Amino acid sequence: MKNILIVEDSKLFSGLINKKISKYFPYSCIVKHNYQDAVTFLQNSSEQILLAVLDMNLPDAPNGEIINYVISKGIPSVVMTSYVNDEVHDKILNLKPFDYILKEPNSLDVLSNTIHRYLRNRDLHILLVDDSNISRQITSDLLVSQFFQIIEANNGADALKELENDSSIKLLITDYHMPQMDGFELTKEVRKKYAMEDLAIIGISARGNPLLASQFLKCGANDFIAKPFFAEELLWRVNQNVELMANIAQRRQYHANLEKEVERQTAEIKKSQTMIIQQEKLAAIGQLSAGVAHEINNPIGFISSNLGSMKKYMKKLCEYIEASKANLPQDELSELREKLKIDFILEDVGELVNESTEGTNRVKEIINNLKSFSRSDEAEAKETDINECIESTLKIVWNELKYKSEVIKEYGDLPSLKCYHQQLNQVFMNLLVNAAQAIEEQGIITIQTWADKKNIYVAISDTGQGIKPENIDHLFEAFFTTKEVGKGTGLGLSIAHGIITKHSGTIDVESHLGTGTKFKIALPVEGVT
Repeated sequence: MKNILIVEDSKLFSGLINKKISKYFPYSCIVKHNYQDAVTFLQNSSEQILLAVLDMNLPDAPNGEIINYVISKGIPSVVMTSYVNDEVHDKILNLKPFDYILKEPNSLDVLSNTIHRYLRNRDLHILLVDDSNISRQITSDLLVSQFFQIIEANNGADALKELENDSSIKLLITDYHMPQMDGFELTKEVRKKYAMEDLAIIGISARGNPLLASQFLKCGANDFIAKPFFAEELLWRVNQNVELMANIAQRRQYHANLEKEVERQTAEIKKSQTMIIQQEKLAAIGQLSAGVAHEINNPIGFISSNLGSMKKYMKKLCEYIEASKANLPQDELSELREKLKIDFILEDVGELVNESTEGTNRVKEIINNLKSFSRSDEAEAKETDINECIESTLKIVWNELKYKSEVIKEYGDLPSLKCYHQQLNQVFMNLLVNAAQAIEEQGIITIQTWADKKNIYVAISDTGQGIKPENIDHLFEAFFTTKEVGKGTGLGLSIAHGIITKHSGTIDVESHLGTGTKFKIALPVEGVT
Protein backbone atom coordinates (compact mmCIF):
# COMPACT_ATOMS: atom_id res chain seq x y z
CA MET A 1 0.00 0.00 0.00
CA LYS A 2 1.23 3.49 -0.86
CA ASN A 3 1.71 6.08 1.87
CA ILE A 4 1.95 9.83 2.30
CA LEU A 5 4.95 11.12 4.26
CA ILE A 6 4.35 14.07 6.61
CA VAL A 7 7.39 15.91 7.99
CA GLU A 8 6.21 18.63 10.39
CA ASP A 9 7.69 19.66 13.76
CA SER A 10 4.32 20.67 15.23
CA LYS A 11 2.63 17.55 16.59
CA LEU A 12 -0.73 19.34 16.66
CA PHE A 13 -0.53 20.48 13.03
CA SER A 14 0.86 17.15 11.78
CA GLY A 15 -2.00 15.40 13.59
CA LEU A 16 -4.55 17.63 11.82
CA ILE A 17 -2.90 16.91 8.45
CA ASN A 18 -2.97 13.17 9.18
CA LYS A 19 -6.64 13.32 10.11
CA LYS A 20 -7.55 15.31 6.98
CA ILE A 21 -5.72 12.97 4.61
CA SER A 22 -7.08 9.82 6.28
CA LYS A 23 -10.63 11.15 5.92
CA TYR A 24 -10.50 11.96 2.21
CA PHE A 25 -7.87 9.63 0.72
CA PRO A 26 -7.29 5.85 0.81
CA TYR A 27 -3.70 6.22 1.99
CA SER A 28 -1.88 5.82 5.29
CA CYS A 29 0.22 8.66 6.69
CA ILE A 30 3.77 8.27 8.02
CA VAL A 31 4.57 11.19 10.32
CA LYS A 32 8.08 12.46 11.23
CA HIS A 33 8.82 15.56 13.31
CA ASN A 34 12.37 16.44 12.31
CA TYR A 35 14.85 16.23 9.45
CA GLN A 36 16.98 13.44 10.92
CA ASP A 37 14.07 11.09 11.65
CA ALA A 38 12.73 11.62 8.11
CA VAL A 39 16.12 10.92 6.51
CA THR A 40 16.67 7.82 8.64
CA PHE A 41 13.24 6.52 7.70
CA LEU A 42 13.77 7.07 3.97
CA GLN A 43 17.21 5.41 4.09
CA ASN A 44 16.02 2.29 5.91
CA SER A 45 12.37 1.79 4.95
CA SER A 46 10.95 -0.08 1.99
CA GLU A 47 7.59 1.67 2.27
CA GLN A 48 6.28 3.19 -0.96
CA ILE A 49 5.80 6.95 -0.67
CA LEU A 50 3.24 8.42 -3.03
CA LEU A 51 3.67 12.04 -1.93
CA ALA A 52 5.40 14.04 0.80
CA VAL A 53 4.01 17.01 2.77
CA LEU A 54 7.03 18.93 4.07
CA ASP A 55 7.49 21.79 6.53
CA MET A 56 10.07 24.17 5.05
CA ASN A 57 11.58 25.18 8.38
CA LEU A 58 12.42 22.32 10.74
CA PRO A 59 14.42 22.77 13.98
CA ASP A 60 17.34 20.74 12.63
CA ALA A 61 16.93 21.90 9.01
CA PRO A 62 15.75 25.54 8.96
CA ASN A 63 16.61 26.31 5.34
CA GLY A 64 14.49 23.79 3.44
CA GLU A 65 17.07 20.98 3.49
CA ILE A 66 14.29 18.39 3.87
CA ILE A 67 12.73 19.53 0.59
CA ASN A 68 15.95 19.10 -1.35
CA TYR A 69 16.57 15.67 0.17
CA VAL A 70 13.06 14.26 -0.38
CA ILE A 71 12.82 15.54 -3.97
CA SER A 72 16.29 14.04 -4.67
CA LYS A 73 14.72 10.69 -3.77
CA GLY A 74 12.20 11.19 -6.61
CA ILE A 75 9.28 11.79 -4.24
CA PRO A 76 6.76 14.45 -5.31
CA SER A 77 6.47 17.03 -2.56
CA VAL A 78 4.12 19.72 -1.29
CA VAL A 79 5.85 22.40 0.77
CA MET A 80 4.12 24.14 3.69
CA THR A 81 5.55 27.43 4.95
CA SER A 82 4.46 30.12 7.41
CA TYR A 83 5.45 33.04 5.16
CA VAL A 84 6.54 33.83 1.61
CA ASN A 85 8.52 36.76 0.23
CA ASP A 86 10.35 37.05 -3.07
CA GLU A 87 13.42 35.33 -1.70
CA VAL A 88 11.50 32.43 -0.16
CA HIS A 89 9.33 32.16 -3.26
CA ASP A 90 12.34 31.83 -5.58
CA LYS A 91 14.00 29.41 -3.19
CA ILE A 92 10.97 27.12 -3.13
CA LEU A 93 10.53 27.15 -6.92
CA ASN A 94 14.23 26.39 -7.44
CA LEU A 95 13.73 23.21 -5.39
CA LYS A 96 10.93 22.23 -7.87
CA PRO A 97 8.24 20.86 -5.52
CA PHE A 98 4.79 20.02 -6.87
CA ASP A 99 3.37 23.06 -5.06
CA TYR A 100 3.67 25.13 -1.89
CA ILE A 101 0.99 26.15 0.62
CA LEU A 102 0.90 28.94 3.19
CA LYS A 103 0.00 27.90 6.72
CA GLU A 104 -3.28 29.73 7.14
CA PRO A 105 -6.70 28.87 8.62
CA ASN A 106 -7.82 27.19 5.38
CA SER A 107 -4.50 25.50 4.62
CA LEU A 108 -5.84 21.98 5.30
CA ASP A 109 -8.57 22.44 2.67
CA VAL A 110 -5.98 23.82 0.24
CA LEU A 111 -3.77 20.80 0.97
CA SER A 112 -6.66 18.42 0.28
CA ASN A 113 -7.34 20.12 -3.06
CA THR A 114 -3.63 20.02 -3.90
CA ILE A 115 -3.43 16.27 -3.28
CA HIS A 116 -6.54 15.77 -5.44
CA ARG A 117 -4.86 17.82 -8.16
CA TYR A 118 -1.67 15.78 -7.98
CA LEU A 119 -3.58 12.49 -8.27
CA ARG A 120 -5.62 13.83 -11.19
CA ASN A 121 -2.65 15.29 -13.07
CA ARG A 122 -0.82 11.96 -13.18
CA ASP A 123 -3.51 10.53 -15.47
CA LEU A 124 -4.11 13.63 -17.61
CA HIS A 125 -2.60 13.94 -21.09
CA ILE A 126 -1.73 17.37 -22.52
CA LEU A 127 -0.87 17.95 -26.18
CA LEU A 128 1.75 20.71 -26.56
CA VAL A 129 2.07 22.20 -30.08
CA ASP A 130 4.94 24.59 -30.87
CA ASP A 131 7.35 24.71 -33.83
CA SER A 132 10.13 26.07 -31.56
CA ASN A 133 11.99 23.21 -29.91
CA ILE A 134 13.37 25.47 -27.17
CA SER A 135 10.05 27.07 -26.36
CA ARG A 136 8.30 23.70 -26.42
CA GLN A 137 10.93 22.19 -24.11
CA ILE A 138 10.61 25.00 -21.55
CA THR A 139 6.81 24.66 -21.46
CA SER A 140 7.02 20.88 -21.35
CA ASP A 141 9.40 20.93 -18.37
CA LEU A 142 7.02 23.18 -16.46
CA LEU A 143 4.07 20.84 -17.12
CA VAL A 144 6.08 17.75 -16.26
CA SER A 145 6.86 19.34 -12.88
CA GLN A 146 3.11 19.11 -12.29
CA PHE A 147 3.19 15.44 -13.31
CA PHE A 148 1.07 15.88 -16.43
CA GLN A 149 1.63 13.37 -19.23
CA ILE A 150 2.97 15.50 -22.12
CA ILE A 151 2.59 14.70 -25.82
CA GLU A 152 4.49 17.01 -28.18
CA ALA A 153 3.90 18.10 -31.78
CA ASN A 154 5.84 20.71 -33.78
CA ASN A 155 3.04 21.60 -36.23
CA GLY A 156 -0.73 21.60 -36.60
CA ALA A 157 -0.97 18.59 -38.91
CA ASP A 158 0.94 16.38 -36.45
CA ALA A 159 -1.22 17.70 -33.64
CA LEU A 160 -4.40 16.60 -35.41
CA LYS A 161 -2.91 13.10 -35.89
CA GLU A 162 -2.04 12.90 -32.19
CA LEU A 163 -5.58 13.84 -31.24
CA GLU A 164 -6.93 11.20 -33.59
CA ASN A 165 -4.71 8.52 -32.06
CA ASP A 166 -5.05 9.43 -28.37
CA SER A 167 -8.55 9.94 -26.98
CA SER A 168 -7.14 10.57 -23.48
CA ILE A 169 -5.88 14.08 -24.41
CA LYS A 170 -7.96 16.60 -22.48
CA LEU A 171 -5.97 19.81 -23.01
CA LEU A 172 -4.30 21.32 -26.08
CA ILE A 173 -1.74 24.14 -25.73
CA THR A 174 -0.85 25.67 -29.07
CA ASP A 175 1.42 28.47 -30.24
CA TYR A 176 0.06 30.96 -32.77
CA HIS A 177 3.03 31.40 -35.12
CA MET A 178 3.56 28.06 -36.88
CA PRO A 179 4.21 27.22 -40.56
CA GLN A 180 1.51 25.65 -42.79
CA MET A 181 -1.21 25.75 -40.10
CA ASP A 182 -1.16 28.49 -37.46
CA GLY A 183 -2.78 28.31 -34.02
CA PHE A 184 -6.04 29.84 -35.21
CA GLU A 185 -6.46 27.30 -38.02
CA LEU A 186 -5.57 24.42 -35.70
CA THR A 187 -8.11 25.60 -33.13
CA LYS A 188 -10.84 25.84 -35.77
CA GLU A 189 -10.07 22.32 -37.06
CA VAL A 190 -10.12 20.88 -33.55
CA ARG A 191 -13.43 22.54 -32.74
CA LYS A 192 -15.06 20.81 -35.72
CA LYS A 193 -14.82 17.57 -33.75
CA TYR A 194 -14.30 18.42 -30.08
CA ALA A 195 -16.56 20.60 -27.95
CA MET A 196 -15.08 23.06 -25.46
CA GLU A 197 -16.27 20.95 -22.51
CA ASP A 198 -14.58 17.83 -23.95
CA LEU A 199 -11.19 19.31 -24.92
CA ALA A 200 -9.79 22.57 -23.55
CA ILE A 201 -7.55 24.73 -25.76
CA ILE A 202 -5.08 27.36 -24.50
CA GLY A 203 -3.54 29.66 -27.10
CA ILE A 204 0.01 31.03 -26.64
CA SER A 205 1.78 33.81 -28.51
CA ALA A 206 4.47 36.44 -28.02
CA ARG A 207 3.32 39.79 -26.67
CA GLY A 208 2.82 42.58 -29.16
CA ASN A 209 -0.55 42.00 -30.80
CA PRO A 210 -3.37 42.74 -28.31
CA LEU A 211 -5.94 41.20 -30.69
CA LEU A 212 -4.45 37.70 -30.52
CA ALA A 213 -6.22 36.85 -27.25
CA SER A 214 -9.69 37.76 -28.54
CA GLN A 215 -9.04 36.10 -31.90
CA PHE A 216 -7.97 32.86 -30.24
CA LEU A 217 -11.11 32.90 -28.10
CA LYS A 218 -13.34 33.59 -31.12
CA CYS A 219 -11.77 30.63 -32.91
CA GLY A 220 -12.83 28.38 -30.02
CA ALA A 221 -10.00 28.50 -27.49
CA ASN A 222 -10.83 28.35 -23.78
CA ASP A 223 -7.97 30.59 -22.69
CA PHE A 224 -4.92 32.58 -23.87
CA ILE A 225 -1.46 33.32 -22.40
CA ALA A 226 1.02 35.82 -23.79
CA LYS A 227 4.75 35.05 -23.95
CA PRO A 228 6.91 35.44 -22.00
CA PHE A 229 4.79 34.15 -19.12
CA PHE A 230 5.53 33.49 -15.47
CA ALA A 231 5.81 29.79 -14.73
CA GLU A 232 3.14 29.96 -12.02
CA GLU A 233 0.79 31.82 -14.36
CA LEU A 234 0.96 29.04 -16.96
CA LEU A 235 0.54 26.32 -14.37
CA TRP A 236 -2.44 27.99 -12.75
CA ARG A 237 -4.11 28.64 -16.11
CA VAL A 238 -3.59 25.00 -17.04
CA ASN A 239 -4.86 23.77 -13.67
CA GLN A 240 -7.89 26.04 -13.78
CA ASN A 241 -8.89 24.75 -17.21
CA VAL A 242 -8.29 21.16 -16.14
CA GLU A 243 -10.34 21.77 -12.98
CA LEU A 244 -13.18 23.21 -15.05
CA MET A 245 -13.10 20.16 -17.32
CA ALA A 246 -13.13 17.87 -14.28
CA ASN A 247 -16.12 19.73 -12.81
CA ILE A 248 -18.03 19.42 -16.08
CA ALA A 249 -17.25 15.69 -16.26
CA GLN A 250 -18.29 15.29 -12.63
CA ARG A 251 -21.56 17.11 -13.21
CA ARG A 252 -22.23 14.95 -16.25
CA GLN A 253 -21.65 11.86 -14.13
CA TYR A 254 -23.86 13.24 -11.35
CA HIS A 255 -26.55 13.95 -13.92
CA ALA A 256 -26.24 10.46 -15.43
CA ASN A 257 -26.35 8.88 -11.96
CA LEU A 258 -29.33 11.05 -11.04
CA GLU A 259 -31.18 9.97 -14.17
CA LYS A 260 -30.47 6.32 -13.39
CA GLU A 261 -31.61 6.81 -9.80
CA VAL A 262 -34.79 8.56 -10.96
CA GLU A 263 -35.45 5.69 -13.37
CA ARG A 264 -34.85 3.17 -10.58
CA GLN A 265 -37.04 5.05 -8.11
CA THR A 266 -39.77 5.47 -10.75
CA ALA A 267 -39.68 1.75 -11.48
CA GLU A 268 -39.89 1.01 -7.74
CA ILE A 269 -42.83 3.39 -7.34
CA LYS A 270 -44.63 1.83 -10.32
CA LYS A 271 -43.98 -1.62 -8.89
CA SER A 272 -45.32 -0.55 -5.49
CA GLN A 273 -48.37 1.07 -7.08
CA THR A 274 -49.07 -2.08 -9.09
CA MET A 275 -48.80 -4.19 -5.92
CA ILE A 276 -51.16 -1.86 -4.03
CA ILE A 277 -53.69 -1.91 -6.87
CA GLN A 278 -53.50 -5.71 -7.06
CA GLN A 279 -53.89 -6.07 -3.29
CA GLU A 280 -56.88 -3.75 -3.28
CA LYS A 281 -58.36 -5.69 -6.19
CA LEU A 282 -58.00 -9.00 -4.31
CA ALA A 283 -59.34 -7.38 -1.12
CA ALA A 284 -62.41 -6.24 -3.05
CA ILE A 285 -62.93 -9.75 -4.39
CA GLY A 286 -62.61 -11.03 -0.83
CA GLN A 287 -65.34 -8.64 0.31
CA LEU A 288 -67.55 -9.82 -2.56
CA SER A 289 -66.70 -13.50 -2.09
CA ALA A 290 -69.96 -14.40 -0.32
CA GLY A 291 -72.02 -12.90 -3.15
CA VAL A 292 -69.84 -14.51 -5.82
CA ALA A 293 -70.17 -17.87 -4.05
CA HIS A 294 -73.94 -17.43 -4.02
CA GLU A 295 -73.92 -16.62 -7.73
CA ILE A 296 -72.02 -19.84 -8.40
CA ASN A 297 -74.03 -21.95 -5.94
CA ASN A 298 -77.33 -21.17 -7.67
CA PRO A 299 -76.48 -22.81 -11.02
CA ILE A 300 -74.49 -25.53 -9.23
CA GLY A 301 -77.56 -26.26 -7.12
CA PHE A 302 -79.94 -26.83 -10.01
CA ILE A 303 -77.25 -28.68 -12.00
CA SER A 304 -76.89 -31.04 -9.03
CA SER A 305 -80.66 -31.41 -8.80
CA ASN A 306 -80.92 -32.08 -12.52
CA LEU A 307 -78.22 -34.73 -12.31
CA GLY A 308 -80.19 -36.40 -9.50
CA SER A 309 -83.31 -36.43 -11.68
CA MET A 310 -81.39 -37.73 -14.67
CA LYS A 311 -79.97 -40.55 -12.51
CA LYS A 312 -83.53 -41.65 -11.69
CA TYR A 313 -84.53 -41.26 -15.34
CA MET A 314 -81.62 -43.41 -16.46
CA LYS A 315 -82.70 -46.18 -14.05
CA LYS A 316 -86.23 -46.18 -15.50
CA LEU A 317 -84.96 -45.98 -19.09
CA CYS A 318 -82.65 -48.95 -18.47
CA GLU A 319 -85.59 -50.93 -16.98
CA TYR A 320 -87.74 -50.18 -20.01
CA ILE A 321 -84.93 -51.08 -22.46
CA GLU A 322 -84.37 -54.43 -20.69
CA ALA A 323 -88.12 -55.13 -20.90
CA SER A 324 -88.06 -54.33 -24.60
CA LYS A 325 -85.25 -56.84 -25.11
CA ALA A 326 -87.32 -59.55 -23.31
CA ASN A 327 -89.94 -59.55 -26.12
CA LEU A 328 -92.86 -58.76 -23.80
CA PRO A 329 -96.29 -58.52 -25.38
CA GLN A 330 -97.04 -55.08 -26.75
CA ASP A 331 -99.83 -54.36 -24.28
CA GLU A 332 -97.57 -55.19 -21.29
CA LEU A 333 -94.76 -53.08 -22.77
CA SER A 334 -97.17 -50.15 -23.28
CA GLU A 335 -98.40 -50.52 -19.73
CA LEU A 336 -94.80 -50.46 -18.44
CA ARG A 337 -93.99 -47.44 -20.62
CA GLU A 338 -96.91 -45.56 -19.10
CA LYS A 339 -96.03 -46.70 -15.58
CA LEU A 340 -92.39 -45.55 -15.91
CA LYS A 341 -93.48 -42.27 -17.57
CA ILE A 342 -91.01 -42.83 -20.43
CA ASP A 343 -92.61 -40.21 -22.68
CA PHE A 344 -92.33 -37.56 -19.95
CA ILE A 345 -88.74 -38.57 -19.28
CA LEU A 346 -87.75 -38.26 -22.93
CA GLU A 347 -89.32 -34.82 -23.04
CA ASP A 348 -87.85 -33.65 -19.71
CA VAL A 349 -84.30 -34.89 -20.36
CA GLY A 350 -83.79 -32.32 -23.09
CA GLU A 351 -84.88 -29.52 -20.78
CA LEU A 352 -82.67 -30.81 -17.97
CA VAL A 353 -79.67 -30.92 -20.32
CA ASN A 354 -80.37 -27.37 -21.59
CA GLU A 355 -80.78 -26.07 -18.04
CA SER A 356 -77.56 -27.78 -16.91
CA THR A 357 -75.63 -26.49 -19.93
CA GLU A 358 -76.89 -22.98 -19.19
CA GLY A 359 -75.85 -23.37 -15.56
CA THR A 360 -72.35 -24.58 -16.41
CA ASN A 361 -71.96 -21.67 -18.86
CA ARG A 362 -73.05 -19.29 -16.10
CA VAL A 363 -70.44 -20.72 -13.70
CA LYS A 364 -67.81 -20.64 -16.43
CA GLU A 365 -68.63 -16.99 -17.17
CA ILE A 366 -68.39 -15.99 -13.50
CA ILE A 367 -65.06 -17.80 -13.07
CA ASN A 368 -63.65 -16.27 -16.27
CA ASN A 369 -64.69 -12.81 -15.12
CA LEU A 370 -63.05 -13.40 -11.76
CA LYS A 371 -59.84 -14.68 -13.37
CA SER A 372 -59.73 -11.70 -15.69
CA PHE A 373 -60.42 -9.26 -12.88
CA SER A 374 -58.01 -10.74 -10.34
CA ARG A 375 -54.95 -11.29 -12.48
CA SER A 376 -52.13 -8.71 -12.53
CA ASP A 377 -52.64 -5.71 -14.78
CA GLU A 378 -51.73 -6.11 -18.40
CA ALA A 379 -48.41 -4.65 -19.54
CA GLU A 380 -49.80 -3.06 -22.69
CA ALA A 381 -52.88 -1.00 -23.36
CA LYS A 382 -55.47 -2.56 -25.70
CA GLU A 383 -58.42 -1.35 -27.73
CA THR A 384 -61.49 -1.88 -25.55
CA ASP A 385 -65.27 -1.41 -25.57
CA ILE A 386 -66.05 0.48 -22.35
CA ASN A 387 -69.65 -0.74 -22.35
CA GLU A 388 -68.40 -4.33 -22.35
CA CYS A 389 -66.02 -3.49 -19.48
CA ILE A 390 -68.96 -2.26 -17.41
CA GLU A 391 -71.04 -5.34 -18.27
CA SER A 392 -68.29 -7.76 -17.24
CA THR A 393 -67.86 -5.87 -13.96
CA LEU A 394 -71.59 -5.95 -13.30
CA LYS A 395 -71.52 -9.76 -13.50
CA ILE A 396 -68.94 -9.87 -10.72
CA VAL A 397 -70.72 -7.45 -8.37
CA TRP A 398 -74.30 -8.40 -9.31
CA ASN A 399 -75.05 -10.24 -6.10
CA GLU A 400 -74.00 -7.12 -4.16
CA LEU A 401 -76.42 -5.00 -6.17
CA LYS A 402 -79.52 -7.08 -6.99
CA TYR A 403 -81.08 -7.30 -3.52
CA LYS A 404 -80.90 -3.56 -2.80
CA SER A 405 -81.16 -1.76 -6.09
CA GLU A 406 -82.57 -1.61 -9.55
CA VAL A 407 -79.82 -1.10 -12.09
CA ILE A 408 -80.69 1.17 -15.00
CA LYS A 409 -78.27 1.02 -17.94
CA GLU A 410 -78.22 3.88 -20.42
CA TYR A 411 -75.34 2.97 -22.74
CA GLY A 412 -74.42 5.24 -25.60
CA ASP A 413 -72.54 4.43 -28.81
CA LEU A 414 -68.86 4.64 -27.85
CA PRO A 415 -65.69 4.53 -29.92
CA SER A 416 -63.12 1.89 -29.07
CA LEU A 417 -60.70 3.17 -26.41
CA LYS A 418 -57.04 2.18 -26.03
CA CYS A 419 -56.73 1.59 -22.29
CA TYR A 420 -55.79 -0.77 -19.49
CA HIS A 421 -59.24 -2.35 -19.27
CA GLN A 422 -58.56 -4.43 -16.15
CA GLN A 423 -57.71 -1.25 -14.24
CA LEU A 424 -60.84 0.49 -15.50
CA ASN A 425 -62.86 -2.57 -14.45
CA GLN A 426 -61.51 -2.03 -10.95
CA VAL A 427 -62.66 1.60 -11.03
CA PHE A 428 -66.16 0.59 -12.16
CA MET A 429 -66.35 -2.14 -9.50
CA ASN A 430 -65.37 0.30 -6.72
CA LEU A 431 -67.97 2.83 -7.81
CA LEU A 432 -70.74 0.21 -8.22
CA VAL A 433 -70.08 -1.42 -4.84
CA ASN A 434 -69.91 2.01 -3.16
CA ALA A 435 -73.23 2.91 -4.80
CA ALA A 436 -74.86 -0.27 -3.48
CA GLN A 437 -73.46 0.26 0.02
CA ALA A 438 -74.74 3.84 0.04
CA ILE A 439 -78.32 2.54 -0.41
CA GLU A 440 -79.73 1.54 2.96
CA GLU A 441 -82.83 -0.46 1.86
CA GLN A 442 -83.97 -0.11 -1.75
CA GLY A 443 -82.83 2.31 -4.43
CA ILE A 444 -81.71 2.84 -8.01
CA ILE A 445 -78.23 2.71 -9.53
CA THR A 446 -77.95 4.35 -12.92
CA ILE A 447 -75.08 3.72 -15.31
CA GLN A 448 -74.73 6.14 -18.23
CA THR A 449 -72.15 6.22 -21.01
CA TRP A 450 -71.77 8.72 -23.86
CA ALA A 451 -69.04 10.38 -25.91
CA ASP A 452 -68.17 13.59 -27.71
CA LYS A 453 -65.22 14.51 -29.91
CA LYS A 454 -62.83 14.77 -26.98
CA ASN A 455 -63.91 12.31 -24.31
CA ILE A 456 -65.74 9.12 -23.43
CA TYR A 457 -67.89 9.64 -20.35
CA VAL A 458 -69.10 7.18 -17.71
CA ALA A 459 -71.48 8.29 -14.96
CA ILE A 460 -72.54 6.05 -12.06
CA SER A 461 -75.17 7.49 -9.75
CA ASP A 462 -77.21 6.16 -6.85
CA THR A 463 -80.18 7.21 -4.79
CA GLY A 464 -78.37 6.48 -1.54
CA GLN A 465 -77.78 8.53 1.56
CA GLY A 466 -75.23 10.89 -0.03
CA ILE A 467 -71.89 12.17 1.26
CA LYS A 468 -71.38 14.86 3.88
CA PRO A 469 -69.99 18.10 2.38
CA GLU A 470 -66.97 18.05 4.73
CA ASN A 471 -65.98 14.61 3.38
CA ILE A 472 -66.18 15.43 -0.34
CA ASP A 473 -62.67 16.93 -0.52
CA HIS A 474 -61.15 13.87 1.17
CA LEU A 475 -62.81 11.12 -0.88
CA PHE A 476 -59.77 10.43 -3.08
CA GLU A 477 -57.24 10.50 -0.23
CA ALA A 478 -55.57 7.19 0.59
CA PHE A 479 -57.02 5.39 3.66
CA PHE A 480 -59.90 7.84 4.04
CA THR A 481 -63.16 5.96 4.57
CA THR A 482 -66.55 6.59 6.15
CA LYS A 483 -67.41 2.88 6.22
CA GLU A 484 -67.43 0.68 9.29
CA VAL A 485 -64.26 -1.21 10.24
CA GLY A 486 -63.90 -4.30 8.05
CA LYS A 487 -66.10 -2.97 5.24
CA GLY A 488 -63.47 -0.92 3.41
CA THR A 489 -59.74 -0.36 3.11
CA GLY A 490 -59.90 3.37 2.39
CA LEU A 491 -57.93 2.78 -0.82
CA GLY A 492 -60.68 2.14 -3.36
CA LEU A 493 -61.38 5.70 -4.47
CA SER A 494 -57.73 6.72 -4.12
CA ILE A 495 -56.70 3.91 -6.47
CA ALA A 496 -59.60 4.73 -8.79
CA HIS A 497 -58.42 8.34 -8.97
CA GLY A 498 -54.85 7.18 -9.71
CA ILE A 499 -56.04 4.84 -12.49
CA ILE A 500 -58.12 7.54 -14.16
CA THR A 501 -55.22 10.01 -13.89
CA LYS A 502 -52.95 7.40 -15.47
CA HIS A 503 -55.37 7.39 -18.41
CA SER A 504 -55.12 11.22 -18.57
CA GLY A 505 -58.75 11.43 -17.51
CA THR A 506 -60.72 13.04 -14.71
CA ILE A 507 -63.14 11.78 -12.07
CA ASP A 508 -65.59 14.14 -10.37
CA VAL A 509 -68.21 13.64 -7.69
CA GLU A 510 -71.49 15.38 -7.00
CA SER A 511 -73.44 14.45 -3.88
CA HIS A 512 -76.38 15.66 -1.81
CA LEU A 513 -77.31 14.28 1.58
CA GLY A 514 -80.49 12.24 1.43
CA THR A 515 -80.77 12.18 -2.37
CA GLY A 516 -77.65 10.36 -3.60
CA THR A 517 -74.26 10.61 -5.27
CA LYS A 518 -72.99 10.75 -8.84
CA PHE A 519 -69.44 9.97 -10.01
CA LYS A 520 -68.55 11.16 -13.50
CA ILE A 521 -65.48 9.89 -15.38
CA ALA A 522 -64.05 11.49 -18.52
CA LEU A 523 -61.49 9.57 -20.59
CA PRO A 524 -59.76 11.18 -23.62
CA VAL A 525 -60.80 9.41 -26.83
CA GLU A 526 -57.18 9.21 -28.06
CA GLY A 527 -56.53 6.75 -25.23
CA VAL A 528 -53.20 6.08 -23.54
CA THR A 529 -50.00 6.41 -25.53
